[in-house]
Amino acid sequence: DNSAPEAEAPRDPYPAPSSPAEYVFGRPGEFARDLELLGTSPRRVLLSVGASAALGLGGNFLGVTSSLLSTLPQDVVAGSGIDAYYPVRGFKRYRSDELGYEFV
Repeated sequence: DNSAPEAEAPRDPYPAPSSPAEYVFGRPGEFARDLELLGTSPRRVLLSVGASAALGLGGNFLGVTSSLLSTLPQDVVAGSGIDAYYPVRGFKRYRSDELGYEFV
């Protein structure tokens, strides 16, 4: 018998996910492996996302900060004075402690 043994088919390194949760969140350890391949850490990713969110909220990017402040009660927003920096419900407050006036 001169026939060579048949070689096994190569295994798929990325088999199809077995559940919808595995499709969305990945397999255990897969995220850590991907971060290692990228040469980064979960801490660096978290800091980047946090800094981006802080810049976006601080800069009122696309009006997100104003929209979030509009969901709060008016007395809370007016009492904090944050409405002097960001428009809330379309209005921005102007205050002068020196001259004793306040405009909405």
